[in-house]
Amino acid sequence: MYHLELSEKNEILQEMIQIRRKIHADPELSTQEYKTSKYIQSILQSMEVHEYILCDTGVVGLLEGGQQGKTIGIRADIDALSIQEKNDVSYISKNPEVMHACGHDGHVAMALGAAMILKKWQKNIKGNIKFFFQPAEEQYGGAERMIQAGVLQNPTVDAAIALHLWPDLSKGTIGCKEGPIMASNDRIKITIKGKSGHGAMPQTGIDALSVASTFYQAVQQFQAREINPLTPAVITFGMLSAGTSYNIIPNEAILQGTIRTTDEAVRDQIEQRLEQMLKSICEMVGATYEWEYARQYPVTNNHSSIVNLAKESAAMVFEKDKILTLDKPYMTAEDFSYFTQEIPGAMFFIGTKDENYAYPLHHEKFNFDEKVLLDGALFLALTAVLFLES
Repeated sequence: MYHLELSEKNEILQEMIQIRRKIHADPELSTQEYKTSKYIQSILQSMEVHEYILCDTGVVGLLEGGQQGKTIGIRADIDALSIQEKNDVSYISKNPEVMHACGHDGHVAMALGAAMILKKWQKNIKGNIKFFFQPAEEQYGGAERMIQAGVLQNPTVDAAIALHLWPDLSKGTIGCKEGPIMASNDRIKITIKGKSGHGAMPQTGIDALSVASTFYQAVQQFQAREINPLTPAVITFGMLSAGTSYNIIPNEAILQGTIRTTDEAVRDQIEQRLEQMLKSICEMVGATYEWEYARQYPVTNNHSSIVNLAKESAAMVFEKDKILTLDKPYMTAEDFSYFTQEIPGAMFFIGTKDENYAYPLHHEKFNFDEKVLLDGALFLALTAVLFLES
């Protein structure tokens, strides 16, 4: 019932490669994906899949099966990154300082490839497949905006899946995990206010840089001694700016960083304790502070029922020993997490690493063997039909 001839697979793969390369050569940043969304629309229209624009640059496609039933969503993010590409390929980005370095061009191609496959099986499908071509994953949380705009309604979506190209795993593998698979992502910015003074007379000032340094060291102690070592948590300060001259006591210091964890209670603990520590340290020396703490993407939690079902479909595409059960989450973050907060869902990783393609995500030379696109599209399509029949 759900079968493709080798010639059909090859034809779909070639179409996906063409789609991927066109999108790769003309990448667009978060919320600016106008040409990308129009191109996706044109592909869906050519397949006679009902489509419409949502949230300015998002695209929704609806493929209705031959029989009534449930609805599953297949999500693909479509935005690019602010990176100058350094690959030597014919389809290199033509847009300065913009590149698909996180595989979103491949995600679009795999979702559209799944649509091509499902279109061939349409009359036998019991239910609907809704495609979410989502803008602004890298910034601004496009998933949350699409949900607020009603992407999970009309018809009501019962579950959602997503597939991410993953150079941390070997080509030919797929990574699955129940529960947390990616961390939450919070941003912190602290401005410490002291008092300027002559560098030779430090007693006349309040050294904001010294306060920042003391706070930074206190954070390391807090992470090592107050957070359960069995609970994944990362506190990284990547920016510190202070001072105007080598011989002036800085009256201001600014620290900026990111906080990642897979546990909401630990997330609360970190936010509360960091401000408590900063307040105490500032009070000790007479400094003040401004506190900015932004909760960004939540934890991406994979639902066990979807993961177990997807392992069945993975067995139809991948060799048995290539279906990997991941034992630890990644501390990167994903706004697909907003979907799994609303409905059962799961994200999976398709491996891309080999001797020719070993650069990580967000690297100016990230690339992958495009043959993996066919495995990804088949996996998405088969997982969709298995869910609708379950």
